[in-house]
Amino acid sequence: LLIGRKKTLLELGIDAGFLKVDEISDDQKGLSFIFPDYTIQTFYTSLNAGIRVYGQKSLFRVGISPGLIRDGFLAGGYISFGFLFQ
Repeated sequence: LLIGRKKTLLELGIDAGFLKVDEISDDQKGLSFIFPDYTIQTFYTSLNAGIRVYGQKSLFRVGISPGLIRDGFLAGGYISFGFLFQ
């Protein structure tokens, strides 16, 4: 669901996906409250809330997506930037 003006929108939604983390590297450290730091294969359902801003030839999105995985709650988030090719 997108709510707002033409260039700045509030995004709200529900997602279902499959999360697979195959291996853990000992030379990298992630944020384990955002992404699992252990090997797992599971379905991931989440509620999404964020902001979507269109530039003249670009798109920026940022938001939170807390959800549930097999082992419990997972705080999630997203940031993306892209160019529009039209």
